[in-house]
Amino acid sequence: MYEETGEWPKDFTEVTMIVLKKKAKATRCSDHRTISLIAHTAKIIAKILKRR
Repeated sequence: MYEETGEWPKDFTEVTMIVLKKKAKATRCSDHRTISLIAHTAKIIAKILKRR
């Protein structure tokens, strides 16, 4: 836990990026979009920090 070691848990800092095609024959970067998947607990912490 953060309080004991002073470090964030690994699942709080890791993000999985998924690339999705916007167009059927996507060849350029602008033809794609990305979404990021983060751990549920990290999402809660991010919301708390954003409010402060």
